[in-house]
Amino acid sequence: MDQSIINLLFATASALVGWWCREIWTSLQKLREDLQKLEVNLPEKYCSKVDIEKRLDRIDRTLDQIWNDMKEKADK
Repeated sequence: MDQSIINLLFATASALVGWWCREIWTSLQKLREDLQKLEVNLPEKYCSKVDIEKRLDRIDRTLDQIWNDMKEKADK
C-alpha cells in the first residue's frame, strides 16, 4: 500500500475517534448538568412528614376496619 493511503486511513480513523470522544464528553457534561439540577430540585419535591402521617393514619384505620370485619365473620 502506498503511504498516502495509510495516512488517509489513519487520519480518518483518528477523526472518527475524536468525534466519538467529543460526543461522549458532551453527553457527560449534559448529564452532570441534569444531575446538578436534580440535586437542587429534589428536596422541594419530598413529601412532608405531616402528609405521610395523615396517609399512614388512614391506612391504619382501613386495616383496623378490615381486621374487625374479619374477626366478626370468624365469630359467626
